[in-house]
Amino acid sequence: MERDNSATSFRDICKRHGLAVTHQRQVIFETLTDMHGHPSPEAVYELVKAHIPSISLATVYKNLKTFEERGLIREVSPHHRSARFETNSTPHHHLVCLRCKAIMDVPAADVRRLR
Repeated sequence: MERDNSATSFRDICKRHGLAVTHQRQVIFETLTDMHGHPSPEAVYELVKAHIPSISLATVYKNLKTFEERGLIREVSPHHRSARFETNSTPHHHLVCLRCKAIMDVPAADVRRLR
């Protein structure tokens, strides 16, 4: 998402996905989009709370689930006790560290070359 037109872009995204535009949703979505990796709702909440001190963790969870249900983001949580989300929509696989459970994206083309 481009930062100069973030409000317009977010409005367009919401319109395409049948979502009402709210300030909270915009801050949550932009925060998640700006984060690298596969953040947990708690990590997103900590950053969003700096912009909207009155927001609750439940509101962040609810909006992330709404974004997932509408196809804006994906949940990638098979190796975590907490949900993890990503905005990377390019074809890829996940490499998960068995020790620390970190998730790393591996482009699908790279996996095909390994086979």
